[in-house]
Amino acid sequence: MAARWKWLLVALCALCAARLVVNTVALFGLGGPPWFGWWDVNFYTNGSPYTIIFDPPAPGGAAALGGVRGGDTLDLREQSLDSRLDLFTQPMSGKPAPLIVHRGPNTVDLSVAPAPIWQVNAGLKATRGLLQLIGGLLLIGCALLISLRRAESVDARLLAVMLLLLSVAVVGTVPNSIATFLISIVGGVCVPAALAVMIALSSRFGARTRARTGIEILAYSAIGLAIIRTFAFFYALVTLRVDPYIYGPNSIAIIQTIANLAMLLVVGTAVAATPSTERPRAGWLLLPIPIAQVASILFLRLGVNFAHTWVLQQVIGNLGYLCLVIGALAITYALLRRRVLDFEFIVGRTVVVAAVSLIVVAAFTLLEWLLGTALAGIGNTGGIVANAALALVLGVSLRYIHRRVDAFVDATLFRKRHEDARALLAFAKEAAFVTDPDALLDRAIADIRAHTDARSAVLYVDCAGAFRPVRSYGDGSAAAVGPNDGAILALKTWHQPMDPHRSQSSLDGALAVPMLGRGRLLGVLLLGERAGGEVYAADEIETLSQFASGVGAALESLVVNGEAHSVGASLAKIQTTLDAMQDVMTRIDARFRSSPS
Repeated sequence: MAARWKWLLVALCALCAARLVVNTVALFGLGGPPWFGWWDVNFYTNGSPYTIIFDPPAPGGAAALGGVRGGDTLDLREQSLDSRLDLFTQPMSGKPAPLIVHRGPNTVDLSVAPAPIWQVNAGLKATRGLLQLIGGLLLIGCALLISLRRAESVDARLLAVMLLLLSVAVVGTVPNSIATFLISIVGGVCVPAALAVMIALSSRFGARTRARTGIEILAYSAIGLAIIRTFAFFYALVTLRVDPYIYGPNSIAIIQTIANLAMLLVVGTAVAATPSTERPRAGWLLLPIPIAQVASILFLRLGVNFAHTWVLQQVIGNLGYLCLVIGALAITYALLRRRVLDFEFIVGRTVVVAAVSLIVVAAFTLLEWLLGTALAGIGNTGGIVANAALALVLGVSLRYIHRRVDAFVDATLFRKRHEDARALLAFAKEAAFVTDPDALLDRAIADIRAHTDARSAVLYVDCAGAFRPVRSYGDGSAAAVGPNDGAILALKTWHQPMDPHRSQSSLDGALAVPMLGRGRLLGVLLLGERAGGEVYAADEIETLSQFASGVGAALESLVVNGEAHSVGASLAKIQTTLDAMQDVMTRIDARFRSSPS
């Protein structure tokens, strides 16, 4: 059953990745002209039924070139179905849309051809596309790795589905108008559906109460209302039986805000109801996306009502998309640093590959923009030469770029992990200079507690054949272990860290690390389960192995020095006794010599 879920989720990740690629190509026009068209003007309802009013269009934009002026009004009932869909979904770039506008007492027939991304204000438009691309890559990458590593877990499946729904909740266009219409409907449904999945995920955390159930019902109701509103809006837009603006941007802003706030309340309640030991994990897993969603909806829906210039509206919209990217980064951080799931290194490598790929795509996108604007006169041959030169430069420097990005990601996402490893390895060297066995063991268990996330740990030392616990913390088992215990025999034989559950052993822990001295097993470092429930990574096991070896070598040195000191003291006592006996014998001999025969 887990395998079926795994490949189903992987297939969904592939579909969402294809959707993201299509949206990026449609926006930037890689390999051809962009499909994604821009009106370059804001419009909103003026309070009259079926009527919208235009703000002043962006200079040089599609609306301005098509003759639209600030203050023009438009009655949706006078427009064709294609024009209404183009206005409220996503138009094709360069495809003229006939509009009938009212300018004072006059009626004007216009033909507006939505502009490609590079025509005007390309920086703002490209920023939006790059934010969508970065956020989508992060969300789909995390969902894919969850699918590959934890498909058997219900929590992981819900999280993956939620991330995939958010990754495709963006507007897009394709050459087919019906397909574009369906994409718009799917995009409008994906966000509330993702909220519903998040509520289902949060319901699995913490103790259940009637208050929590009531809040969840309220949140589900608001989400259901948002989905109904989406279908009602598109139905009204197509049929015009009611004014579409009744279900338009303002109404969806209010409904989505209520739904997001209700979801945030549900998630906060779930985190508060979670036991204190699991609360950090629940918080990092559940809170980033809801907080980002609430901030994004405030920018994307409510904030645009205060923007009556096209540039300002785009800036506010980009801030909304930036909130979603920050939410995606936060959930990635939770997976990497807070270890709510077990795939740190794989995700880290995915982030590196995605970053390098993004640099390459951005470089070619920038070149295409330059060729279409500043370098428009160099011709096709010049464009081919420029693309070839860029490809050659990237090919030569790709290893350097990969190395620098890898170092940056490693230093940024794994800093605490590296600091812990350095601290453990430092004490492994310092242990050789410790002169008191008790101080050595005290410091060893303290460092394990401070620089690992093990719930418990026990230090065992060889005492006349039996291994007895001498230091511990947590609730791990601390009973003495005989010399013929399965794990002890394996550690003596192979000198390698091991999972004691794989042998017939009374050691109750997740990882047993040998403490060696001159090839002899002097003790065992037994670590319990990790706080997040995942297994110990290969590099962590290697660090712990070096730490235990350093402590073992120091313990061996203290034992040997202690034995030498004892022998030396005994020899000194023997020598003192012999000297005393010699004095006695001398005095006796003197008496015998002085006495008369």
